[in-house]
Amino acid sequence: MSADQLGAKALAQDDPREFRLTALEFKAIASQINDLSKQTFAGLKGLKN
Repeated sequence: MSADQLGAKALAQDDPREFRLTALEFKAIASQINDLSKQTFAGLKGLKN
């Protein structure tokens, strides 16, 4: 599920417990983005050397 889809899902939530689950999904996506950015940085750093 994309971040846009999760955002739409979060806006549609009436139950705070379900909103919490959606927030946890956002956290997982953010973690994946962070990992990918670290890998990209390491790869670019390797190309520089």
